[in-house]
Amino acid sequence: MAAKEKIRKQVKTALHDAGFSMACRPLLADTITEIVIEARLLRYCRYFDYQTERYHRYPGNFAQPQGRPRDQEARFLVFQYLHRVWWDHFGKRPVINNRGYRASPFVLFVETVMLPWFSDKLENRLEEFRSFQKKVWQENADLIKNENLKIVL
Repeated sequence: MAAKEKIRKQVKTALHDAGFSMACRPLLADTITEIVIEARLLRYCRYFDYQTERYHRYPGNFAQPQGRPRDQEARFLVFQYLHRVWWDHFGKRPVINNRGYRASPFVLFVETVMLPWFSDKLENRLEEFRSFQKKVWQENADLIKNENLKIVL
């Protein structure tokens, strides 16, 4: 429980520094905290048991994958949610700065939320996420147009 409170405190600081309104901060702090906890579980516990509705590690008689756990799915889960929160709250698409330049407010927000738990090259990971997101949108452009959804590439 102490880890959850630590994550929630970090998220509340990030929301305050990014300039989110006071009315939406408690709800956003709770949901972003749950997303970060879910991503941490996804990072180390590799399969989801649909009967118990929880993530689990592989059982002892199962050959586990060797090497460092792959973080991309967990990072993209958090990036997608933070991207959507920013877009919904501020009404514009978040700007990801180029490497070597001053960090944009969205990048600072993501770094404040994620740095204690996913601490490697967040700008590069955000660029990977943006290119992956653009690729998915382009592959599904006809489906999105049929659903009358508005997207901005």
